[in-house]
This record gives sequence, C-alpha cells and structure tokens, in this order.
Amino acid sequence: MMGKRYIRIACFTPRGRELAERLMANWTEYIPLWRRREESPEEWAAEGFRMHQPLLFVGAAGIAIRTVAPLVKDKLQDSPVLVMDEGGRHIIPLLSGHMGGANALARDIGARIGADPAITTATDVNGCFAIDDFARRNGLRIGNREAIRRVSGKLLSGEKILLRSTVPAEFSGRVPENVVLRQRSDGTAEDTGIPDGIIGFPETEAPKECLTLIPRKLVIGMGCRKGVPFEKLKEFLECVLEEEGLQPEDIRCIASVDRKAGEPGLIQLAQYCRVPYRLFTPAELERVSGEFPESEFVRRTVGTGNVCHRAAAAAAGGGRVRRGKTAMDGMTLCIVEQEKWHFQWQPERNEM
Repeated sequence: MMGKRYIRIACFTPRGRELAERLMANWTEYIPLWRRREESPEEWAAEGFRMHQPLLFVGAAGIAIRTVAPLVKDKLQDSPVLVMDEGGRHIIPLLSGHMGGANALARDIGARIGADPAITTATDVNGCFAIDDFARRNGLRIGNREAIRRVSGKLLSGEKILLRSTVPAEFSGRVPENVVLRQRSDGTAEDTGIPDGIIGFPETEAPKECLTLIPRKLVIGMGCRKGVPFEKLKEFLECVLEEEGLQPEDIRCIASVDRKAGEPGLIQLAQYCRVPYRLFTPAELERVSGEFPESEFVRRTVGTGNVCHRAAAAAAGGGRVRRGKTAMDGMTLCIVEQEKWHFQWQPERNEM
C-alpha cells in the first residue's frame, strides 16, 4: 500500500474553504496543509516548492500565477500547481502536469467533486502517449531532457517511436499506439537501428538525440521513533548515501511498516525525494525471504523483528543490499538496489 501525502491548499473566501473541506473530507490519501490567514501566499508557496509538495489554489488563476511565478525554475523539478474556482466547476493544472503529476491530480480532484479537469498539455488533448508521464509513473528519471520534445513531437505527428529496454523488466497493459517496444532478448532486426528512447543505464552510449529513461534503483527502507522530524531523517539519509557514494536522484521509493502511515517526517521525506512512500503490514514483512538482523523489542512493538531491511527487500522484490541495517538516534535505515523492474503502460485508477 501507498502512504499518505501532503497537499498544500490556499483558500481566499469562506465559500472556497467550504469547497476545499468537502474535497478533503473523504480523501484519505492526502493530508491538507492549509494556508494560515496570517501567512503570506508567497511564503506558503515557497515552502511547498522547497518540500516538493503539490499546491492547490481555490480562487482566481491570476492569484496562483502571480504567487508561484518567481518560484518556477524547471519543468522536471517544479512542484505541481493547480487552481480550482470556488464554485467547484473547473480544476486546472497550471504547472508540472506530467513529471509532477498535476494532470493526474486534477482528474482525481475532478472526479471527487464533479469539477471539469481542464487539461491543456498537447499529448493529453490529442490522446497520445506521454513519455514523460510514463517515466514519472514508473520511477524513471530522464537523462537528456532535450529529447522529450522530439519524441513527443513524433507521437503528435502520428509517427511511431522505437523504445528499447536494456534492463530485466516486465511490461503490463496494452502497448500504446505508435510505440514499438524492443527488449534485448527479442533479437529482432530493429535492435540494430537507433531507438527514439532507451530504458536502461546508457548514459555514455546513447546517441544525443535518443531519450534516456534511467530506472531509479535505490529502495530505502526506514524506521523511526514516533515524531522524529523531517530534517533529522533527511540528514541521516543524506549522510548514508554520501558514505556509500550513492546519488539521491537514484532513490526509487521509501518503504516502512504500515504503522508509520501517518509519520510526518517520513511522509515529508518521501515527497522531498519525489518518490512513493510504500508501506507493508508486519505479516507481509515477515513473509520476505532472506536473513535479517532481528530485534525482540521491535517485534513486540511493531509485530516484526526488523522494519528497515525487510521493508526495503519487500519493495525491491529482492535485489542487492547496498547498505545493511544502520541505526542512529532512534532511526534505522537499509538500502537495497533493485535489479528487476515492472513497468505499466497505463496508469492505475486514481494514480498520482
């Protein structure tokens, strides 16, 4: 299961606040961070961008645009920004529609309150496969951003693209129209041509015009005492990554036990890293095969003798341990490198 996430909400009238509260009443996947009356919209939005959290403005689009304009830096890194009129008629993703997930979030919000999601990105409007949205949903980072426009342009023109996977992977769902998939094991003649995109680790071998989709491979299993703050968890993670010579952009997800579903520091850490927060029940963790250092205290408290290592192994589906269980000041961490992947062509229902 997926852990909760934060969404920042700014309302400017009582009617807007009432609409937002109705939205959040049964939206259990998200925890609202309301803009306080004494808090300036600019400061509120800047903190959201720093923490990589989605921003929802309930009011005029002009307010949202003027507020976030100084913060906009990079389409692959900016926070998703949405605006909804206080009548609940329209929900518009203004920024980071694909890589930030704003389009998917708009559709989810629209379905919940009966608003029309006004999606403006060209691939969505034309019903085309969006390669950058596929990358976000499947934990792939983009190696050469300049190639996104070329690949999307071919799809919008009705041309086929050749996508080659060079990693051990399974693909589920229907292959999109105009996408030709080749995997290393195919042995087909097309493998000798220059692909439009490569899923793998080809940073040094891929042609400049080829879009590289690099799988994030580091699964971070974490546990902590209740109430450990985000900054402390972040410092702990960054310290271990540096000791191991690993890069934060390769983090695929953060995993823990389901009792940590509402742990603020871990929720914030996952969003800061722009990755899913995956949770497992104690029974699921106990079923993970392998040898793990056990703690009877943790078993009595949580229901399993090891959280961080078992959670990392469960989320990675096996893999190679890059850093064994490490403990510090009420926090534990383990890093497992994923070695096999599963990619989905189509998003799951209400997927963010």
